[in-house]
Amino acid sequence: MDKDRQKIFGYYFGCAPQVFSGAVILTPFIPAERFKKYCDVLETFRGALYAGIIAERDGVRFAVVRCGIGDRLLGEAALLLGRTRVDGLLFAGSCGGLKGCSIGDLIVCEGAFNGEGFTRYHSESFDIGRVMDSGEVISADIGYTERLKKVLSDRPGKAGFGTGRVFTIGSIMAEERKEDILAVSKKGFRAVEMELSAFFRAARVTGTKAAGLVFVSDLPLEKPFWEGLSSADREKYDKGIEDLVRISVKFAGEVI
Repeated sequence: MDKDRQKIFGYYFGCAPQVFSGAVILTPFIPAERFKKYCDVLETFRGALYAGIIAERDGVRFAVVRCGIGDRLLGEAALLLGRTRVDGLLFAGSCGGLKGCSIGDLIVCEGAFNGEGFTRYHSESFDIGRVMDSGEVISADIGYTERLKKVLSDRPGKAGFGTGRVFTIGSIMAEERKEDILAVSKKGFRAVEMELSAFFRAARVTGTKAAGLVFVSDLPLEKPFWEGLSSADREKYDKGIEDLVRISVKFAGEVI
């Protein structure tokens, strides 16, 4: 990494790029502190955009970075981290589950469709069909993703583990248009979310291994996020996010 990029990195992350090695977990909204119960924290960092922890599990060093919600913040973080000594990147986030999903389920993301772009979702001429015809699915790293599947398969209680492609949507408010979400579902996408296509693209640009794991936080076609959760669904939600955190740390602490 050249001197200018090191300065940019230091400004955004609040630390030198040299502190990163091993795997890095990138999460849009989960506080890094929530991962602490499954690892030993070596140091913390906070910059203008990103904050997190450098941690260790059974002697394996990794990091957790909280990036904020949205494709650009995740993409820029992945680009910068991909130019450090990291071994690979794991996205740990949430999604709106589509056909066959239940709240709290975990989904391994094998690829993400580039449906980014806030402005076009709110233009008078918007057509979800044109978006799907003009975009592309950006794939996760196959080997890294297979390792993630193995970690999930080896855990106690394997219910609620799915795989597939997700649709990265450009506006969270677009979820209120059920006809558009239904069209996405009919194309075979397992879920909608807001970061993964940028994350996978940035990893591809830097040649970094990348895998994605999300938990189902809501069901846009049945139980959208703004309607709140029943007590039973809240229990599933809490278990899903805890499973996501635990599996992410286990993966990061094992991958070489």
